[in-house]
Amino acid sequence: MKQLRKCVLVAMLAFVPAGAMAAQYEVRAQNGNEQGWSIKGECETQSSTNCTSAYFCSNEIWMASASFDAVQQRRYDGQQLVIVKDGNPICAVN
Repeated sequence: MKQLRKCVLVAMLAFVPAGAMAAQYEVRAQNGNEQGWSIKGECETQSSTNCTSAYFCSNEIWMASASFDAVQQRRYDGQQLVIVKDGNPICAVN
């Protein structure tokens, strides 16, 4: 019976909408921070605009296109980017 309950729970989790489990990111830099999400639809809903993705530390991060451009400019300027996932720093990118 316990095994059946575990199987039912796993099956139920498979049907949870992906947006319900979207991670929230922040790309921090010396002269500003940008918000991002793990799912494109969540990004478009939260930012009310088109979104573009970038990979940082093996994570696909969706950001508003203007935020993406700002992050790219900070990289070109040589600023260190700190990637924060759900409130916890996970890596730094030079």
